Amino acid sequence: MKAKIYLLSLLAVFFSSCDDYFSGMDIKNEYSPSIETVMGDANQYPSLLSGVCTSYWSALLGWSNEAIWPMGTVSDQYAPGAGNFNLTTWAYYDGMEKPEIDNSNEDSTFPKALWYDFYGMINTLKNVLAGIEGGAVYTESGQETNYKILANAYFLMGTVYTEMALFFDQAFILTETTDVTAITAEDLKPASEVQKTALDYLDKCIKICNEKGDFENLTGLFPNNTMSTGNKLKQLANFMAARCLAYFPRTKAETEALDWNKVLGYAKEALQEDIIATLPNDNYSQWTLIQNASPESGWARVGMRILEMMCPDDANAVWPLPRDFDATATLPEFTSPDKRLVTDFSYTPEHRSAAGVSFSGYQKYSPYSITRFCDYRFSGEGDMYLYTKVESDLIYAEALLNTNGMADAANIINATRVGRGELEAVSAATPADELTRALYYERFVECDFPYPATAFFDRRRVPLDEFQLTTRSFRQLPVPFYELKTYGLESYTFGGEKDANPLYKF
Repeated sequence: MKAKIYLLSLLAVFFSSCDDYFSGMDIKNEYSPSIETVMGDANQYPSLLSGVCTSYWSALLGWSNEAIWPMGTVSDQYAPGAGNFNLTTWAYYDGMEKPEIDNSNEDSTFPKALWYDFYGMINTLKNVLAGIEGGAVYTESGQETNYKILANAYFLMGTVYTEMALFFDQAFILTETTDVTAITAEDLKPASEVQKTALDYLDKCIKICNEKGDFENLTGLFPNNTMSTGNKLKQLANFMAARCLAYFPRTKAETEALDWNKVLGYAKEALQEDIIATLPNDNYSQWTLIQNASPESGWARVGMRILEMMCPDDANAVWPLPRDFDATATLPEFTSPDKRLVTDFSYTPEHRSAAGVSFSGYQKYSPYSITRFCDYRFSGEGDMYLYTKVESDLIYAEALLNTNGMADAANIINATRVGRGELEAVSAATPADELTRALYYERFVECDFPYPATAFFDRRRVPLDEFQLTTRSFRQLPVPFYELKTYGLESYTFGGEKDANPLYKF
């Protein structure tokens, strides 16, 4: 019975995500058609894959997912301007008694929403792959081209399992051969096994792309033709694999033990362009955290941690703000040697947004909003970012730093450090810790605003104590309570007192 409950929860997500699929078919949808009916026509598979792409984008950037926005404040990349989405719960300030994740009842949406978002995608993809394995044939111009379905399904399966491996401490691994009605508690696997599954799928995608060359790919997947050719798909798969490895460590000790040569192999073949959606685009329009840290909004602002890092000689740029900070005080405009304080951010010291959201109180206050990455905030037109080429390049640079490629790593760091920030260049002669510090500085300023979980992954794995997640912070997510209850397992969680660390009190 428990397995059936779990299966039904997956199927509910699967069928609710297939509106585009059903809209083009003459199927009477009485509650739910059978999987056999849904998956019977392989030439409909591109619509399902397109739906997964949209769902993935929404899960990572969407406003309604309470498991994503808190990542921006638990990492202190953003300062919360309001209590919605648990934003203030996870931000750090002087004397903060940061709590553990509430995973003690079925109504806890964090991290349940994220878990089921990902499994809805996985279930769609496993059925597509099972359909091809079962003999379904996808054709273009009368020719069998199953390799296109496989390459994209493998990429997306590897991508979604990458997210599961990065977020959760354990998960179920569902593949095209899994009988979900037979799942038991023993099928929960540690994150390391989920990571291995992700890499296996990504490697399969890369293999097909190498064999088939720069083919014309399916349309309607990621926006802006990001996946339009075999070569672009291969770059995405390499980026995701590098990310799956580099972002996986939960501690700096695990980062030091990482196989950086393996990261290097993927990263050197990764992104050559930003992953963006140019709006208006109905499938990809999202009310994202970065949009709501713009001067015109008010739900979040630039984290004081970032401002202190960028303004080392400004006595007013203090993080965390002291407990006796005057809630009615106005911090003056900061000074920084980094030009990006002016080009990327905006000094907006008002205590109240146009929507009436209060910024008063030392636990919430920041006098800066972000202007970069959110040009679509005015009219709904512009570029909405998910991943950037700079992020991909800096993963490559970090792998170089850890494999004695200091000169090349320094050149990559300087591309934005000097090119955009107009800061002093680093070089192969720069001490190793300083190079690492410069690299993570660039990541925090350049890469970690668009997708708020990236800063969380960076801060838990960074080898420098000064950049680590603060004391009591959770470093991964537990299996949601509802799932544990379904399989008769004890509830558990992360964060709070048991994760207190005096070394990371700042």
